[in-house]
Amino acid sequence: MRLVPKSPGDRTRGVDRVAKKVVIINTEKCKGCYLCVEACPKNILEKGSGALNKSGYSAAMVLSESECIGCIGCALMCPDGAISILEET
Repeated sequence: MRLVPKSPGDRTRGVDRVAKKVVIINTEKCKGCYLCVEACPKNILEKGSGALNKSGYSAAMVLSESECIGCIGCALMCPDGAISILEET
């Protein structure tokens, strides 16, 4: 996990914050296998409910983005490459 300075050039008291991770699910690529849901150690993903994508699948959904630890387990498990983990600074 990467540490990011509080602000550019600010390293007062040696305190850094952990960069926030953002889970992006491409709902058009997702085929609803939900392997990502099973892989997430923080249980922040859930099976889709409601709207179907153009292919007729209900995509996985992010429940609590703030709880993501950036382990990328969900992205690694996705056979369709529908999940990206981005770092928000």
